[in-house]
Amino acid sequence: MMPVKLNVVIIGIKLNSNAGCLKLWSEDGYESERIFINDTEDVYHWGCNGTSLQIKEQLTRIGVKNIFSLPVYTIPLLPHIPAKVSDIGTREEFIQHLAPIANAMNASDFIVVNGEGTIHDFKPGVRALLFLIIAAKKFFNKRVYLINHSCYPNSTDENILNYYKEAYRSCEFIAARESLSCLIIRMVLGVSCAESFDSLPLTIKKIQHDIPERLIADDYVCISGAVNYNLLKTDFIVAKIKKNYPNHKIIYLTGSKKEGIHKKEQAVISHYLEKFPEIVDFDAKALEDWLSIIKHSAVLISGRYHYTIAGACFGTPMVYFSSNTPKIEAIAYDNGLPPVVATEAEYNERLDSLHKIHWHSKLDLLCKKAEENYNWPDVKP
Repeated sequence: MMPVKLNVVIIGIKLNSNAGCLKLWSEDGYESERIFINDTEDVYHWGCNGTSLQIKEQLTRIGVKNIFSLPVYTIPLLPHIPAKVSDIGTREEFIQHLAPIANAMNASDFIVVNGEGTIHDFKPGVRALLFLIIAAKKFFNKRVYLINHSCYPNSTDENILNYYKEAYRSCEFIAARESLSCLIIRMVLGVSCAESFDSLPLTIKKIQHDIPERLIADDYVCISGAVNYNLLKTDFIVAKIKKNYPNHKIIYLTGSKKEGIHKKEQAVISHYLEKFPEIVDFDAKALEDWLSIIKHSAVLISGRYHYTIAGACFGTPMVYFSSNTPKIEAIAYDNGLPPVVATEAEYNERLDSLHKIHWHSKLDLLCKKAEENYNWPDVKP
């Protein structure tokens, strides 16, 4: 069994704009560093929060006490990220440019990377995360466990694929959330991969008895946007809801631990409310409330990954559109759910045929898959 640290310190990362560098802080104000993850607890929406909470809980379960948490929103801002594998410099240069992260890596027994929602294409955040994986192995010889993620390079560019390959070959253990990502990792990147699932169902299972009963007395249909939401869809989405569910309220579900989705989706929310002021914007103030709205909805209509997962955990009837990668298509295929809809005709047909589908909770199935994220070699509870 790999030794782990015993002191409990949860650390965030702050940008020190005056010094032009990164500074790490613990909750009690002291600097400290141990285990490194890509943290989504405080951003986006409650589904992302539930996922990162579960990863931290799993780390605690195996005996980890010190967790150096690198929030996802800081990663695209990291300086001195090489553009190509051949541009990667020395250990000394890495320490000079990213000293707090280097210190945390050096002090860690192993490094866990939550790849959730991040590893696709080759934007600055993706490149930085891949570089940190490479650096952890190359400069500090650390075991890196890349979990809870989908992988879509979406490129044939040799430099991009080489970057992906170098990062994935630097990992001791890789778990992807669906079969399509596993296929890409094995066939394109040439490394082994365990098929798992997103970690959100494990959190849902733990807190399922704390989820409130109906927070809205009336019957309702729950909707959300999408990371790639097309405003042209709004009219036909709402028109069909009103036709099929004339006595239901329409709830636009938002909510996150901090600013998250409400800020990022403000244009979409405003667009909906301007066209249909009767729609209720429900800003969930807790993960349990967010889950309750999905659980007790007559129908969930969404293009968001974690919303769809939560609906599957409860057996909520759903219609879902594609996200910015094929991750929703893949989890639907893997878990016996209906395919995504893409057009107005497909959407209308699906909403008309929901009663023909056997909707039931897939919580136990998805939890069993999610546990595969944590079958790390040489690390046992």
